[in-house]
Amino acid sequence: MHLVFPNGEHEKIALSTGTFSIGAAESCDITLQSDGLLDNHAMIAVDHRGITLVADSDAVALTVNDRPVAAKSILRLGDHLKLGPIDMLLLGNAERLADTSAASGKLVSVNRDHPPRFLIRGLNGALSGQAIALYDQLSLGGGDADVSLDGSNAAAEIHVEETGIFLRNASGIEVNGHVVNDGQLAAGDQIVAGGQRFLLEAPGFVPGKAYSGVAEAATGSGNTQVFTAPVIEAPADEPSAPEPQPEPAPEADNRRRDAIIVTVCLVLSAAMIGWLLMNYLS
Repeated sequence: MHLVFPNGEHEKIALSTGTFSIGAAESCDITLQSDGLLDNHAMIAVDHRGITLVADSDAVALTVNDRPVAAKSILRLGDHLKLGPIDMLLLGNAERLADTSAASGKLVSVNRDHPPRFLIRGLNGALSGQAIALYDQLSLGGGDADVSLDGSNAAAEIHVEETGIFLRNASGIEVNGHVVNDGQLAAGDQIVAGGQRFLLEAPGFVPGKAYSGVAEAATGSGNTQVFTAPVIEAPADEPSAPEPQPEPAPEADNRRRDAIIVTVCLVLSAAMIGWLLMNYLS
């Protein structure tokens, strides 16, 4: 996973688990020189849960896919970030996308009366928020395509084969920021076609695993919305907390209390006897 600057303001940055500060200050992990940037303009946090962009409270010139970011934004591979006049792209692994060696060419057999196991969800534009069922295949483009991309020459087909989900015969299509003609898809991939962004939602999907008939399975609720984070090394396990010590038994507490009372009584008695003897002798 990399942060790329298409206009050359900075060299490509490899992102792994951790936090990366971005701003005009030399102390930032990613120092950028441009008008309007704060010393600490924003921060990208990467962990096993996903990728988060955190904006400085005064950072007004910050967008993700042309949408302003006021405080925080969940990032996906393929996102277009803009800090003032500076463009940045969050790119995923191109090798996995280009690997079609596991393709079988045989579509799964599905029952369309069942809820779909997979879908693509619109992230912007006219299809923002719409969930589009992905059974055995789905076409993007113009004319008679299942998903219309008005005013664009982009086109592609998404095939659910017995060995995975594959992008086929694509033209003008980007996946996770990379131009792809034929490639292997995975849950959480962001597909950009003609300016329209889609997220592939595929719960439980693992590239390369046999999927014969998997699209017939229905979830109990019918809800397939899911966000799959990039594969990132999970942080080391935290040291386990020390085991709590057992509390003293009530009997021990009672014996201790009785011993204290007896001791106090003996001390008071000795003091009283001493006072009486002194008065008697005097």
